[in-house]
Amino acid sequence: MKGNRHLRRAQRERHLRDARSSNSAHIASAVQTVVERFGGPDIIVNNAGILFEKTVDDITEADWD
Repeated sequence: MKGNRHLRRAQRERHLRDARSSNSAHIASAVQTVVERFGGPDIIVNNAGILFEKTVDDITEADWD
């Protein structure tokens, strides 16, 4: 990851974590880890997405609702 290389050069500690936003236990565990390691988050990036098991041509506007 390009961002990781930048943080390593700046000698900044970071924590990347995969957590399912639909699973409160995943979120609670991620938050607990960040609080224990760093005292709390400085920034949080929500990169949640939607997975369609269809081709692009088959996705309808209703699928996005």
